[in-house]
Amino acid sequence: MKNEFILSQADGRPMYLQIIEQIKNRIAIGDWAQGVKLPSIRELAVSLKVSVITVKRAYQELESEGVIITRQGKGSFVAGIENLGAKIRNQEIDNLLTEALVKSQSLGLGLAELVKRLELLHQLSDSESVGQGKTLDAMGVTDVVEKSHSGKNEISKKDGGKSNDE
Repeated sequence: MKNEFILSQADGRPMYLQIIEQIKNRIAIGDWAQGVKLPSIRELAVSLKVSVITVKRAYQELESEGVIITRQGKGSFVAGIENLGAKIRNQEIDNLLTEALVKSQSLGLGLAELVKRLELLHQLSDSESVGQGKTLDAMGVTDVVEKSHSGKNEISKKDGGKSNDE
């Protein structure tokens, strides 16, 4: 089992939340299946160079959420919940989309405009810029999506050019 976790002091979130997120991500993508034994609290604390209390808090939170179970004297394991990875993925995506929806509403963007921007980001997902914190505006894309005569979305570039389904 891989034990590479990446914690960042620059993240701004407490270390225990970063640990929780990374454990959930491993379960969500299928690296850690039902019943997989997690590193002991002490092992993980030593490898991450954090206190035992930090890892213990992360494990307690995960246990209270039903993501892991702890057996006295045996260790902590991924909970034996059917489709746990899919449930975690759906919950995480729902949280992010809810946050995006609330933010777009507070900025006066309607659902249609939010969907258009999401579609643009999806079309540009092959670009190395997407997923690295760059905005559509920073990538030279305006917020206008037009349907071409062929029925395909066209992305209006700031330079006035058009780019079909990049």
